[in-house]
Amino acid sequence: MWAILVFFSVNFLIICGNIEEKCCDYNQIITEVNSTLLCGNSSNPRMESFFGKNAFLLKNIKGTCIELYEQHKTGIFSIDIGTKKISLQQEMNEQYFPKCCPIGHKYNKTFHSCEKSEGRDNLLISISNSTFVKIGLPECDIISDMFYQSFEDIKNHNEHILSDTRKVVGNGKFCLDETLGGDFVLRICESNAEICDKIRCIHKCCPDGQSYVNSPNCVDTFKFGVNLHSSGKVENPDDPFVVIHGTRKPFYFLDSYNFTIDRKGMLAIHMNETHKYFEVSDGQYCFEHLKRGTNNVYITLSPSSEPEIPMKFSITRWIKLISCIFLLLTISVYLIVPKMRNLFGKILLSYSVATFLMFFF
Repeated sequence: MWAILVFFSVNFLIICGNIEEKCCDYNQIITEVNSTLLCGNSSNPRMESFFGKNAFLLKNIKGTCIELYEQHKTGIFSIDIGTKKISLQQEMNEQYFPKCCPIGHKYNKTFHSCEKSEGRDNLLISISNSTFVKIGLPECDIISDMFYQSFEDIKNHNEHILSDTRKVVGNGKFCLDETLGGDFVLRICESNAEICDKIRCIHKCCPDGQSYVNSPNCVDTFKFGVNLHSSGKVENPDDPFVVIHGTRKPFYFLDSYNFTIDRKGMLAIHMNETHKYFEVSDGQYCFEHLKRGTNNVYITLSPSSEPEIPMKFSITRWIKLISCIFLLLTISVYLIVPKMRNLFGKILLSYSVATFLMFFF
């Protein structure tokens, strides 16, 4: 626990100073068109903004503002009142608040998903009224959850988490959010699967916040997590679990099969013909949503990867290929030269043809 909290506190960067206004409108960032900086629509749904004041550049007044550019970088910009030219004054490090769900959504700790909520975003208000927000942990393969009764509980574990400006940024290894129940979640990107020895690990096909809903590929949907209650075939579905992401190519749909997932996260499939169970190796199955408007989560079984061909078989393959070439030359000589068509020649010709066919097929 203390190691996690130390990691958590060390990797928070405290930003001090005056609060800047956002340069462009709410859903826009600085883009470059023909070497000219302009406000344009953002193509990164994982980056949002929470500012009390937006569109500073439209005011056409002297001063500076803060904005995203190149989709994830942050910089201080100004505008020349006469020429309307926007210029970058200072490039800054990535500065954002690591929120688990989109703005206006809260975390569902049962399904490990996001749900739209009414009212104010209390978490962001308690942190800052001027910040960029990075949504979720799509780069993380293994994500664990820690819950606190209040944001002050997180702060009290280490007094350096927040400064007087109450503005923080993360390094992509964790995120914070308010849950539907009113408490707070700290989601941590685990470095390895050792945590699965302590708590059940469940495999999810797509990265955090994504699903196959209305798409053959993983796309951002956020509200489709892992519902262990959907099939009735998971032991103790209310027990806490860690999510392992990234099995992106499902192969078999197991909804019609008799399967179970035990308290350790192992999948066992019942074979109707033999009335036996066989266990699927860890990482060869995953949950994912495929349909919108339902709570059904389809379990998929990924095909096992092709084993590597041993070196001796690779060498033998090339030797046989070379042998086939010389066998063809031998066959050609005995077919073309009449003097070679004696009894010995016919025997050798038959042997060469048979050997060639055996090697080739």
